[in-house]
Amino acid sequence: MDIRNICRLLSNCYAISTRKIQWEYGVGEESRVYRILGEPGPYALKVRFSEGESLEKLEEGARAALHLQSRGFHATPTPIPCRDGSLVARHEGIIAMLYPWVDGCSIGVE
Repeated sequence: MDIRNICRLLSNCYAISTRKIQWEYGVGEESRVYRILGEPGPYALKVRFSEGESLEKLEEGARAALHLQSRGFHATPTPIPCRDGSLVARHEGIIAMLYPWVDGCSIGVE
């Protein structure tokens, strides 16, 4: 994964100026999570590697999280919309979703 592509995605899709990008360990094989320090921030950027996964499926999952939050269930992080209003960003072959960063620890990682 080229970090410059991630910087361009953040700038073009979210208008975020990036100061630092850090790969977080302990995430699944189908995706990777980066901690983004930018203005404002911090954020979690979940990058998908599965080409077969449809944008519609990802958007549906994101809308479900927003629905849960609107009903008072705040334990599920909700994605931050792109500048164009979509919940899933696609740029230079990258499919990603941006979330507010939530401090915590990885489960099941030694």
